[in-house]
Amino acid sequence: MYRKNNSITKRVNYYAFFDVDETIIQEKSMFSFLYFYSKKMVLKLNIIKVIKIFYYFNLIKYLKINKYSRDHINEIYYKFYKGININTLNNHANEWFDKARRRRNFFNSNIINEIYFHKMNGAKVVLVSGSFQACLKPIANYLGIEEILCTQMEILDQKCTGNLLNIPIIGEGKVILIKQLLLKDNFSNYSLCYAYGDHISDLPMLNFVGNPRVVPNCKKLLEYAKEKNWVLL
Repeated sequence: MYRKNNSITKRVNYYAFFDVDETIIQEKSMFSFLYFYSKKMVLKLNIIKVIKIFYYFNLIKYLKINKYSRDHINEIYYKFYKGININTLNNHANEWFDKARRRRNFFNSNIINEIYFHKMNGAKVVLVSGSFQACLKPIANYLGIEEILCTQMEILDQKCTGNLLNIPIIGEGKVILIKQLLLKDNFSNYSLCYAYGDHISDLPMLNFVGNPRVVPNCKKLLEYAKEKNWVLL
């Protein structure tokens, strides 16, 4: 969890939880960044890293084709960053975002409008994602969002170990972190809260709040949302 320190505590009327990949942005941040980072390593002709890149890209492709679970794919994904200095990783991620945000339709404009609407109405806007802080922090800073619930990589001696500190932030994992945040903030009126997602794996989070909102990218989620008469964006 990432939180800015504010000397003045703002009154929170309710919470609005946003998935990030293919919801706020129209890309998958983890893989968009991996491609960006890998391209830089290839251009530097670092043979060992090029071999590692080739291996991981093909492994992840194999896992996707064979329909492995998202949490298993994510666990493999983070192994790629083993041994990388966290400051170097953050610098690359900032560079990735600075270029990515300039691409046409990088952001989902409808969702950006929703974020600003909730902020104007006294909500605490929270990013909830299986992606990691290096990718999410520049997005949050750009949108003026102070709270991130995400995958936490283990860092020892300023280097990524390839291991994770928390459970996969997918499905019920998102709800667990949301509950922890609301308990910490002593907020119990879940029916006032909003949640935004695009994939069937976001269903636990969407069902948890009183005001679910769906970006219709997933057939299964779209069918469920129509049955429940949820708002589609």
